[in-house]
Amino acid sequence: MVSLKRIYKLIIKELHWLKSDKRALFMAILLPPLIMAAFSSMAILSGGEASLGGSTINVAIVTYDDISYGYTYPNGTTVQLTDNTWALKFVQTLENSSLTEVKFIFNISENVYGMLSAREHLAHKRIDAIISIPAEFSEAITLEFPAIIEVIPDGSDIMTLPKTMNNLQQVLTEFQQSNDITPYFQIDSHVEFSSGGNEMLGLMSSISVPFLIIGATLILTLLVVVKESPLSRLLMTPAKRSEILISKYITYSAVMVFQIFLIFIVNTIIGLEVAGPLFDFFIAMLLVGFYGITFGILISTISSSEIQANQYFLGIFLVSVLVSGMFIPVESMAPWLQGLAYIFPLASAVPLLSNISLKGLSLTQGPNLLYSGTLLGMSFVIILLTVIIFYRKKLEV
Repeated sequence: MVSLKRIYKLIIKELHWLKSDKRALFMAILLPPLIMAAFSSMAILSGGEASLGGSTINVAIVTYDDISYGYTYPNGTTVQLTDNTWALKFVQTLENSSLTEVKFIFNISENVYGMLSAREHLAHKRIDAIISIPAEFSEAITLEFPAIIEVIPDGSDIMTLPKTMNNLQQVLTEFQQSNDITPYFQIDSHVEFSSGGNEMLGLMSSISVPFLIIGATLILTLLVVVKESPLSRLLMTPAKRSEILISKYITYSAVMVFQIFLIFIVNTIIGLEVAGPLFDFFIAMLLVGFYGITFGILISTISSSEIQANQYFLGIFLVSVLVSGMFIPVESMAPWLQGLAYIFPLASAVPLLSNISLKGLSLTQGPNLLYSGTLLGMSFVIILLTVIIFYRKKLEV
């Protein structure tokens, strides 16, 4: 039988050990908020710049140009006019261009909820931008009046935002040259899911926060089992292996909650705007932190020395960064590499926090349900592996 009294005493022992390791305590608890504050200052001062690029972007087209409108002649006669010739040609240019891939087309005259559907696709990251063709677009080109095109890019990913606008400007140039037209075109852009004017700060929240949480929780738990001599002596007492593991998970999960709370407070102080529910954002951070706790204890369990634990930590953290989706989108990876990416936390943590903080999605809305489920499910799988390995671990006194 598991003894709650023994677990309580083991928790006190873990807290005493943690208190004695000042360096690990500083790196795991105080350093992440300090790094957050430093990076936020740099982001606010610099404003951030992103590269333009030129690869294909996914777009949805919403056209209002099929809607007829009334025109009154000087003699008082009113007629209903409908002309969508140039709208169709512009759509064809978008479809034929190597810079854009048209995923969805919504005609408002046929589907009045077309814009709402397009925004939903944008929120779920199925597209990079919405191109809205207004009514009288074709008539304006025919009469050589200024024509307006509204673009709604996804502002939650500032790395692709300049590329999106640059590609659309090039497609517009292709449209003018291929059709030999010279009217003035104006692109009105309304950035959707932006971070309230500071895009670099928004990027920091979705990328830096999970990196800091994972790194800090791994450092916190890296040596909790690999301390060979104390653990060996402990197993000579009535304490059971299950009680030892339970005490470690409870202790370091509690410390992790305090750690996440500090990071959350720093985010609030530096002015990070969260578009989604604050409670969901906090719970998402806890899910990421719990994954880091379980992974750190697993590394400590399979390690035979502190040096080996540090080597495992470095290797696993580097692989996690490489397959996080920062350098190559996870969707563009080979299927086996995608599976590997979702074993590690960052591939799920980064888009989860980004969707909540920048897009306003809840913890269980859209793809967030998959990301949060993956983090929670993998955490329990890692706990199961840790229990199996810990029970088979042989220790010499």
